[in-house]
Amino acid sequence: MTDPSDGRDVRRSLCLLLAMLYGSQGAWYPALSLHLKSLGVSPRATGWIFSTLPMAAIAAPLVLGRLADRRIAAERLLACTYLVGATVLLSVSAYPGQDAAVLTCIFLLYWLFVAPGYSISNTIAMRHLEDPRTEFAGIRLWGSVGWMTGSYFVAAFLFLRSGTAATGGIPQIFYVGASLTVLTAWLSSRLPQSRPMETRRVGFLKVLKTGLLQDRDFLTYLLVGVGVGLTTPFVFQLIPALLESRGLSRPWVLSAMTLAQIPEVFALLVLPTLIRRMGYRGALILGVLCWVLRYGVIAAGASLFWIVATIPLQGLAIGFFTIGGQVYVDEKAPRESRASVQALQVMCTSGVGCFLGSLLAGESQALWPDRPDFVFLVPCLIDLALALVLLLGFHPSGHERPTDLSLAPSAR
Repeated sequence: MTDPSDGRDVRRSLCLLLAMLYGSQGAWYPALSLHLKSLGVSPRATGWIFSTLPMAAIAAPLVLGRLADRRIAAERLLACTYLVGATVLLSVSAYPGQDAAVLTCIFLLYWLFVAPGYSISNTIAMRHLEDPRTEFAGIRLWGSVGWMTGSYFVAAFLFLRSGTAATGGIPQIFYVGASLTVLTAWLSSRLPQSRPMETRRVGFLKVLKTGLLQDRDFLTYLLVGVGVGLTTPFVFQLIPALLESRGLSRPWVLSAMTLAQIPEVFALLVLPTLIRRMGYRGALILGVLCWVLRYGVIAAGASLFWIVATIPLQGLAIGFFTIGGQVYVDEKAPRESRASVQALQVMCTSGVGCFLGSLLAGESQALWPDRPDFVFLVPCLIDLALALVLLLGFHPSGHERPTDLSLAPSAR
């Protein structure tokens, strides 16, 4: 009989890991566009720098996901990748120049190691939970708490130096990010063992051919995920500069951006109930509609007050669509190949979708440099179309399991 205290210790470790993992990103990623703007990097070049995350999400997660499923314990893999990531992140702060090509290469190297951490951490968490559908949201909300904490820490630092010049970037944000990344690696090494589970008999490619790629609902979800990925880069590439141009100082810009995480925590708390009552279809549609309203308010030329007031919609969208989608993917995937299937989801949504979206955001800003509000009509219309796709083409059943049950033995 399993000791209940062991389960509590595992959940506590997972909560702390996700808090640190997302905190290491929240410390610098929301301020990246302001850092690049201070260096004098152009909007198009900024778009390419932001595209390094999705480029890495295309190439790396599936490779490392296969390693986690077949070769290396997931927690060890996560620890190694984050140690390398911390080292590379320090090199960003040490780089004195503003050459966009050099910055693009540095960030691409960083994300090649760090980007897979999101799908691998999801896999580790869901493997050690008794009922991921009801428990994962409660674990994942600590990632939102960590993101807020990292952002608030950097915002406080910027308040202290608000009288200094705005040139030369803000390299200090990378010191904080690197420190938290090292802590993430250490916490990963102390997680319960998550040994590879896939065998030659049960392979990821076989799962795709016999089940997932023949499932219309799963393919529809991936298509919509790619579409949503086209629109999410507009948040961190364009909104911080928009808020600053409307009169908010940098510390207040970062503080305002964290308003999304507060309702994200709420969304994660109610997500299990929402899925139970509305199903995955209802939860995902609600999340996409939050994006529609968020971008629509900005595109309509709303005042600074309303732009800030609708930031919480972003958190609801992430909670209902992004996290709800991850739980849906976990239920669709056989246990033996869940790291690979989660990586496939990251590759399609955060990879292909966000790569094209980063370039789309940069080109849109360059195309309408004097109409920063109008630019947001682009993601608004895309997300509206995606909500219709979900409404008409996505009809998953209640408790999804792999199509070929012979590929998913019940042993944990």
